Amino acid sequence: MTKKVLAILLVLCVVFAASSAIAHPRDQRHHQDCECGSEGYNDRFAPDIPKEIRSKMTEVAKLKIDLDDALHDNPIDKKKAIGIHDKMLKLEQEIDRWMFEKKLGKIEAFRKHHEENRNRRNTPAKPEAPKPESQGK
Repeated sequence: MTKKVLAILLVLCVVFAASSAIAHPRDQRHHQDCECGSEGYNDRFAPDIPKEIRSKMTEVAKLKIDLDDALHDNPIDKKKAIGIHDKMLKLEQEIDRWMFEKKLGKIEAFRKHHEENRNRRNTPAKPEAPKPESQGK
């Protein structure tokens, strides 16, 4: 009886550990860099991304595979690995620059909208013009 209970507990522990690992991915680098959840590489499937940036994102994904292959070679070709890594860094910097400029645009638009709303609230309403009295009486 106790062996069955221990086996069930062991299975439950394994299931909980696996679900925890799935719920918390290891690579959270991009999530830590951004200030809000909707920014960063989560926007890579957004429809407003220019083709140039989207192609750079695709190239980075391919380079990651190439780098992984280069790192698994025996012996490692350091020059090749460093070259791939440098290309990745350059492309990622260009992508990050575009995303940062997009974020700046959103901030500027928000501030402009906020300022317009503030001005509308602080502008006194124009007094109504006195209605002409009817002369028919």
